[in-house]
Amino acid sequence: MGNIVNRVETDTLSIRNLLHELIRLVEREGGHVHPDICFRERDGSFSVVLRNTSSPTDVPLFDLPGNLLLPIQAHQWRISGDLLYAPETLETFSPIQKELLDLQVALYNESGKIQWIRQYLPGVVLSAFPELLVAVQTLFPSFLETPVTEAEAFLQTRTLGHRRLFGTEASPQPASVLMPLVEFLNHSRQGAAYQTQHGGLRVRVAQLEGANECVACYGKRRDVLDLLLHYGFLDLQNPLVACVPVECEVEGLGRVSIENQSIRSLGKLDVPKLTFSDEGLVLSHISCDAEHPERALVAIRLALMGAFLRKGYMRTVVEKLANEVISVLCHSIVEKLDHFISSVSVLGRQCCITPLLSQAVEYQKQVLVKSLAV
Repeated sequence: MGNIVNRVETDTLSIRNLLHELIRLVEREGGHVHPDICFRERDGSFSVVLRNTSSPTDVPLFDLPGNLLLPIQAHQWRISGDLLYAPETLETFSPIQKELLDLQVALYNESGKIQWIRQYLPGVVLSAFPELLVAVQTLFPSFLETPVTEAEAFLQTRTLGHRRLFGTEASPQPASVLMPLVEFLNHSRQGAAYQTQHGGLRVRVAQLEGANECVACYGKRRDVLDLLLHYGFLDLQNPLVACVPVECEVEGLGRVSIENQSIRSLGKLDVPKLTFSDEGLVLSHISCDAEHPERALVAIRLALMGAFLRKGYMRTVVEKLANEVISVLCHSIVEKLDHFISSVSVLGRQCCITPLLSQAVEYQKQVLVKSLAV
């Protein structure tokens, strides 16, 4: 156990005291916190660093047993004014879990998290701009498909859900858990995974290159727009892009559409599934990787040419037809993204997150154009 006085850096005394108490409680109840860890708070934002460049990295950064994780039902929480409130009745919580939860909620309120989400979290901000929300949903249809409260939107950014760890056969839906201390890790695609085992949670040491900040990965299949919409930050170092849903007409084929927005395979060809209908052709998805732009074109060509051959098209025309489909799709995608960028500049003139949305979509357009150029 490190010197607790040196494990917190903040100019706010109340936050310092809350973090000290949280560290003490976690370690007293069997949780592991890296001995050289330091929690930093600046203007309501938290980060986790290792104080010494020679700090051991072969021991976990965090290792929390299941009794220190806090399962929650977000719909039971509420916000009043600028403060977040947990449910008054928590029948399944142990006294330790209740104490941990009280400290966690106090930290949220002392660091101004509710004020922050009202300024920067799309799941909250866009509720005041319905036309802008509709425009966003043309690119990301599942976003806010089901309306959420401010408390639910906030808690979705703080919790981990995992069926194998927190779900049961009787209730297969994963529970959401707050992760005391662990949740202060910022995101990087090179960050550590959340390892769930034996009812607990472990996170290894993973640091930003050339820095002492420790980071976690919030999801390797999330692209820049997904991360912005769900967490409120812009990660232009993320090479992955999931293509937006589009429909277009291709002569001789009819309607061609991309059905879903997803990234299904990492580190190799992400080949879409193709389905012929009476109206034309449906591609399950298209994903691109800025670090390997050639992969998308190869994956789509393989899928299209194979589908055309199975459909009875002659070998002499399948490659030309595949290239034509890709070209028309690329044009339609660019047209849709350009329309979004131009329309949000008007619809979201008074919205503080509009520049972030435009940057995210412009980045996606650049990656898609580079990946789909035939």
